[in-house]
Amino acid sequence: RKKHIDLTNKMTFQNQPPKSQLCAATSKAIINGTIVMTKKNKIVLEEPEGAGLAGALCYYQLATESDDRKSLDFNDDKLTEGMEYLNLSLEKGFPIMVGVNHTLGGKTKNEKDPPTTDHFVVIVGRTCENGQIYYPFWEVGTSKGKEGYKFKLESNNHLTCDKPYRKVPEPYVVTQIRRNIINIEVDDEKKKGEKKKITKKIKLEDLKEL
Repeated sequence: RKKHIDLTNKMTFQNQPPKSQLCAATSKAIINGTIVMTKKNKIVLEEPEGAGLAGALCYYQLATESDDRKSLDFNDDKLTEGMEYLNLSLEKGFPIMVGVNHTLGGKTKNEKDPPTTDHFVVIVGRTCENGQIYYPFWEVGTSKGKEGYKFKLESNNHLTCDKPYRKVPEPYVVTQIRRNIINIEVDDEKKKGEKKKITKKIKLEDLKEL
């Protein structure tokens, strides 16, 4: 019972150079510079956050590979809050960079222990088709990455895509949700009547205030 969201007119699509591993850099570049207007402010997005936590995990690390590297172990608390962050971000006009796993036991460097996230893309909206919720995304791995790629919201809150742009061992499963970083003008407490620019990482509680 929520509105469909399409943020594609806010950004310019880019795809990573052929045979490169620059999916993270390309996803960040798509988001960087995006302008979001709220009732109070003009907000300019910078590149989303990196991992930043012990073990090179990100704040919303939804899952990591099991110790035997044969399955994904999900963090239910991060999954619940991460999905709230994703939905509220989209509703406020913010695209979201996410990481996916598609190869169990792969040699990715995106997490140190255990390696999990194999690829990055940008979620650009939310739709509903015949009662099923989807999250369209831009697939930076191909020049045709604007053409119909979407994550399906499963009943367990997992986001999956069984039709990636190239053949991979497993379907895409979202394992990371990266928080946005913004430039924003706020009232200068030291100089009444004037504004100052600040850069801040947008947390869930910040989204609720925008």
